[in-house]
Amino acid sequence: MPFKKGNVPYNKGLKNPELSKRQKENNVAKRPEVRIKMSEARKRFFANGGHNWNYIDGSSKSRFYMLEEWIKIAKEVYKRDNYTCQICGKKGGTLNAHHKIPYSISKDNSLINLITLCVSCHAKIHNNFREINKERKRKAQEVRIK
Repeated sequence: MPFKKGNVPYNKGLKNPELSKRQKENNVAKRPEVRIKMSEARKRFFANGGHNWNYIDGSSKSRFYMLEEWIKIAKEVYKRDNYTCQICGKKGGTLNAHHKIPYSISKDNSLINLITLCVSCHAKIHNNFREINKERKRKAQEVRIK
């Protein structure tokens, strides 16, 4: 039965000691024998090469951009472009090396495929790619429906 407006239950904010006792007694994961079994199961899982559900080939997109190899390439691109954004002409500030042909397609980190962009221009370019991809997906769905 709901309380009338303004009335508060006498035990609001207090823990029920009986409930807490029952929870502690019935919590299977806290029992020592169960914890040992769970630990052994995890050891077997990872010993057989098991991975987290989110694991992808041991690679991370952002990890590559932290490598010294990439940092050297990016610095060469900035130097070649005189530390200037190739779209808006802004000089200095925070710069990004951008692949003209996406790396996922070309697998090419050569200086020919890279240009220097400021952060805002780089974001605009990638937002345009997202919008184009959304439009393609929407058109593909329309074709499927017809």
